[in-house]
Amino acid sequence: MARRRRRRSGAQRIAAILGAPQTDINRAMTTTGKGFFASESNPDKPPSRATYRGMRVVRAEYQSMRRRISDIETSREEAKADVLDALERFDSALAAFAKALPDENTDDGVAALARAGRKAKRASADLENARGRLK
Repeated sequence: MARRRRRRSGAQRIAAILGAPQTDINRAMTTTGKGFFASESNPDKPPSRATYRGMRVVRAEYQSMRRRISDIETSREEAKADVLDALERFDSALAAFAKALPDENTDDGVAALARAGRKAKRASADLENARGRLK
């Protein structure tokens, strides 16, 4: 008799998406970081195109992850909604970070970067909490 394969629940599929290695994101973040720190060492030089390209790649990956998760049905709708909300806020923080980069050497730019960093940190913590509720 053929053995039936157990179907993963929606919560398990969401957890698998969130837990999968993110090599494209890691690579893009490395590119972004290198570009950012290169411009930081030379305050008169604006961030490189590679910095912005890296940010776009990271944002696109998180947006893709969000779309895939939104299509999954699960009985843990509240946890799923919290995951989607955290991913959206993380994307928003990345957009704010990219917008503030050209002014990184001004008081307003520094403040905007700090706000974006705090927003990303909160979104990341909220995402981890929501991931825990998927189990």
